[in-house]
Amino acid sequence: PKTNKFQVGMKLEAVDRKNPHLICCATVGDVKGDMFHVTFDGWKGAFDYWTRFDSRDIFPCGWCQAANHPLQPPGQKAFPGKARINLSLSSDPGSPGSSMASTSPRGGAPTSTGG
Repeated sequence: PKTNKFQVGMKLEAVDRKNPHLICCATVGDVKGDMFHVTFDGWKGAFDYWTRFDSRDIFPCGWCQAANHPLQPPGQKAFPGKARINLSLSSDPGSPGSSMASTSPRGGAPTSTGG
């Protein structure tokens, strides 16, 4: 399109610019002229960014499925500040995304309280 047709609340799939190999569920948070604010669903604002309406970092919902590219699910607010890679992509049991229990502040092995 020749003009910005985005509206606040629209859903899209967007490149995470801090982790450019990831495409994530996102929502239009604000619109100003030719720019709009990409907010990543389920994540705090550290990953959000402003972009032009014709950016190559944004895709319509369903693009990842059509292109056979993994779509990252919405983040879990219990884990702010770190991107989680889709569990189905990781086969290494020691990788950060392989076990939610090991990264959960409520789960996993007991921790020592001594100094």
